[in-house]
Amino acid sequence: MNNSNTHALVLGGGGSRGSYTIGVLTTLMEQKKTYDLVTGISIGAIVGALYAMNKPVDLSSMIASFPSSGLADSLFSFPDCHKAADEASKGFDAYVKAFQNNGPTTETLSKVFHSLFDFDAFEKSSLNFACLASNVSKNQARIFTKNELTSPEKVEQAVLASAAYFPAYSLVNIDGDYYGDGGFLNWSLGRVAKELGAKKMTLVSLAQPGDNLVYEKDETELLIRPIVPLAGFLNFGTATLRNQIMQGRLEALKTMNLAPGYVYTF
Repeated sequence: MNNSNTHALVLGGGGSRGSYTIGVLTTLMEQKKTYDLVTGISIGAIVGALYAMNKPVDLSSMIASFPSSGLADSLFSFPDCHKAADEASKGFDAYVKAFQNNGPTTETLSKVFHSLFDFDAFEKSSLNFACLASNVSKNQARIFTKNELTSPEKVEQAVLASAAYFPAYSLVNIDGDYYGDGGFLNWSLGRVAKELGAKKMTLVSLAQPGDNLVYEKDETELLIRPIVPLAGFLNFGTATLRNQIMQGRLEALKTMNLAPGYVYTF
């Protein structure tokens, strides 16, 4: 893609703060905003793939599907990690496999995504898609693009790889390489879209108010980011997530000068 008119929607990472992104997208859809490309990192990759289906979908149902017990229990706990030292001499991949055996996985997140994702709609949609992951086996960035995501399994692998926040969750093995969260790379927000030729961008950041945000300023047409602080990125409490959806909806309206006031309570 190298069209000077390409308008990209860029979704940043932030774990459970992705509920804010869902609220923002609700507002963008209500305001009839359209894009040619959507890119995402981490939770932004997951939500972005659903958005890229370009069909009516209740994204808030994704939040309702999040069982806290499956997403937030036993984080960072890898009971067999003491065995990893014995495997280290066999190479990095053997070490990682032994380290994370019986530890946290992306299985619950995979089930949620699988229940909402429609590959036929994704494939037929005119909306392009890409997500960023970190290939930790080769210590390099990996951009997964729509034209190579030719099956539901490949899409799911790519977005889960982008969201694999190790060691809270296990790394994802794709074709023999281990992948981790795209946020590990510290790329500027919008860089993936820029490398794919986008000249105009709407950015959704999940950085806290006051945090320094590195992004592609020259191409940015609209930047939406939290006005008031969001919860911790591993806080999957249902009430918190639902509140952040509403916050995203209202703050997106505020950013676009479509709502009065400054701080909203609910």
